[in-house]
Amino acid sequence: MNLAIIPARSGSTRIKDKNIMDFCGTPMIGHPICAARESGLFDTIHVSTDSDRYVEIVQELGEEVEFLRDPALCQDRVGAINVLRWVVREFKKRGRQFDNIWLIMATAPLLKPEDLKRGLALFEEH
Repeated sequence: MNLAIIPARSGSTRIKDKNIMDFCGTPMIGHPICAARESGLFDTIHVSTDSDRYVEIVQELGEEVEFLRDPALCQDRVGAINVLRWVVREFKKRGRQFDNIWLIMATAPLLKPEDLKRGLALFEEH
């Protein structure tokens, strides 16, 4: 089972709401969500956010957010690995475990499904 985690907190200090800004007619986060979905690699795509507004946008893009991120993990200095660990633990509490965990950045609008497939091939090769 493969889990894609897309961190998207709402409190960006440099560019407000950068994760949901319009990029070529779609919210920025919509592009990596679409790439992950179209790759066919993931059993679950989870957007890790603290924002009900972001949840609404993600739902409009066709994905569900099963739970909001702990506010303690929404600070500027919290690293992605801490967010990933927390999300994996939350899923485990809900009886769901995954073999592979992928980090996909919300601000990667040029990511394509083929990029993810090539990444998997490289991972398996090495």
